[in-house]
Amino acid sequence: MSEAELSTQHKHAVELHQKILISANLAQQNLWDMCTSLKEMRDGKLYKELGYSNFEDYCETEVGFSRMQAHKYISIIDNIRPENVNSSLRLGVTKLSLLATISHEEQQEISEKVNLEETTVKQLKAEIDKLKSEKQELSDKSADYCKQMMTAKQEKMQALEQADSLQQAINSSRKKFDSLQAENKQLADEIEELRNRPIEVAVAEPINNDRLLEETIKSLERESIKRNEELEKQYREDEQAVRKMLAKDKQDAIDRLTAEYEDKLKALQQQSSEPQADDKEVFKAYFKTAYDSFNRMIEFSKQSNNREFFKCKIVNLINAFESKNAEI
Repeated sequence: MSEAELSTQHKHAVELHQKILISANLAQQNLWDMCTSLKEMRDGKLYKELGYSNFEDYCETEVGFSRMQAHKYISIIDNIRPENVNSSLRLGVTKLSLLATISHEEQQEISEKVNLEETTVKQLKAEIDKLKSEKQELSDKSADYCKQMMTAKQEKMQALEQADSLQQAINSSRKKFDSLQAENKQLADEIEELRNRPIEVAVAEPINNDRLLEETIKSLERESIKRNEELEKQYREDEQAVRKMLAKDKQDAIDRLTAEYEDKLKALQQQSSEPQADDKEVFKAYFKTAYDSFNRMIEFSKQSNNREFFKCKIVNLINAFESKNAEI
């Protein structure tokens, strides 16, 4: 091929390239207007003014678009904010259609991350898929964290139910003790009644009967005293055992929940990719742990025999919290 022919072909290629760029630029500039007009034609049912009964027939006959293509163009207007694509809108149908598949917030994130005009369709699709994957992973982690929190809440409720059961056992033991005390008092009243029998009756009876009655009274007194001592001892032992069990179960539940909250806080700090949101979640977890522990401490103090001592300690703790809070 001669140099003249090469020169002619090169000139033609340059001219054709310039024509393509101009045409593409015009097409991109008119794309947004076309999508907006299609949406207005559909929403306002203006196609009926042109003699068409439905929007699809109008698109296929007058514009040459299939129903799917027309709705694809309209979805661009419905789902994309102009500010999220740098207000240039010279991206082409394929890129705009890809952006229309994600939320406005995700569109803004993508537009800030990549140059929408210079990036290829393949690169844009890869970025969108990557963003969706990250969002889904974060959503899964959030759901898993919520599930773990629900499990911890259920365990907490079970621990409280167990504590209530133990408290009911103490109350039942107290009622039993009160009932036995009443029986013992009745027995003591009967003994006192025997002692106060009229003298003339006692004199009228034989001497042996008097001695037998006195011995019976003394025996009943000894039996009553012994039984009362045994009941009091048994009650104290039962009450002490139940209280120890209750305190241990409560402390075990608190330790377990505290450890779980600490593990979840560490996991949340390592997994989250948004530092500000992470700080809020960490603070919420710390606050919930402190709040639960404080309430448990209050309930424990209410049931203790050293209420005034614990009340003084709690007041000191609150004052210390206020002092520390003032340093923030």
